[in-house]
Amino acid sequence: MKRRKFLLFLGGSAVLGLGAFRCREKSDRMTRWIWMSSNCAWTDDDWRKHLDRLHKHGIDRVHLCVYTGNKAFFHNTLLTETPCDVLQRVLPLAKERGMYVHAWIWVLHNNSKQLIERHPDWYVINRLGKSTVTDPPYVPDYRWLCPSKPQVRDYLLKVVRELGAYEDLAGIHLDYIRFPDVILPVGLQPKYHLTQTEELPQFDYCYCPTCRQQFKKKTGIDPLQLKQPAKNRQWVQFREDQITNLVKLLAAEIRKFGKSPTAAVFPTPSLARKLVRQNWPQWPLDAIFPMMYHGFYNEPVQWLEKATHQDLQAIPANEKLYPGLFLPHFTPKELKLGLELIRRAGAPGFALFDYGLLTKKPEFWQIL
Repeated sequence: MKRRKFLLFLGGSAVLGLGAFRCREKSDRMTRWIWMSSNCAWTDDDWRKHLDRLHKHGIDRVHLCVYTGNKAFFHNTLLTETPCDVLQRVLPLAKERGMYVHAWIWVLHNNSKQLIERHPDWYVINRLGKSTVTDPPYVPDYRWLCPSKPQVRDYLLKVVRELGAYEDLAGIHLDYIRFPDVILPVGLQPKYHLTQTEELPQFDYCYCPTCRQQFKKKTGIDPLQLKQPAKNRQWVQFREDQITNLVKLLAAEIRKFGKSPTAAVFPTPSLARKLVRQNWPQWPLDAIFPMMYHGFYNEPVQWLEKATHQDLQAIPANEKLYPGLFLPHFTPKELKLGLELIRRAGAPGFALFDYGLLTKKPEFWQIL
């Protein structure tokens, strides 16, 4: 696997009503989700074949990737890179099969040439004064928008509004709604020849003029003057709040269209806050999808049960939790065990990353 790929693994009625997520209850059958890439080359018959295969194996909820920050697969008037309107083709086919589709979008990880050329000032800046436009961390396309900027928020609201116009879309799934990794998962650090035991300035975001001015107005402190920024609770909280406020803004807009807001997040509340400044237990969503990619944390499969327990205790009772599982970290036997463990912990379902990986292992289909 190429180095740049690792970080890409780190998100009744025609419209799935908000009430469908409201109660946490146990069921004999776990709800099954799949993250799925869009493929503009597939014909309608191809999509029918793939959807039929998912439906046959009990996977009737799909996070379909429609916006990656450098490509918009749905018809997006905001971008020039518009290969095809995947949603217009897939939604009727999914509806025929009783399947629900959520539009999976990359929120702040954005490598759009158009945005970079027109709005380089929208991107985050690290403690050394380097922008991800010119000095992306870890991999060459790791460019991130700043959640504090009003222009960025307006831009993302427009993306959500375009998606909200699709009548048969059940929800919008927010991914990469965080800051760049200030600390990588421990299992990934050797792949980048790093040892991160503390926050290093080249990975510490965001110190753009907007963030500095807003924080100084609130506290009287310029964060660049902090000797130990990682230990300043106000500065840490400020950045967590920028992400939380953006989630609240987008979730409210999503609900205006009768869609369900959901998000992919880091695996536990403590890891999410430490590594990427996500305080996701505070997010007002219908469902949360913690990416419990245990191999990236050097954890055994058994860790899934503990993590699921922690996550369920952290969220409101009316919010659903679906652990996300990274298929390359499992043997077929381990996948069966993992599903049993998260079920025993009380999760009402699970999500698999992703359809392309699932198709490579016939044994996984047999387990489902």
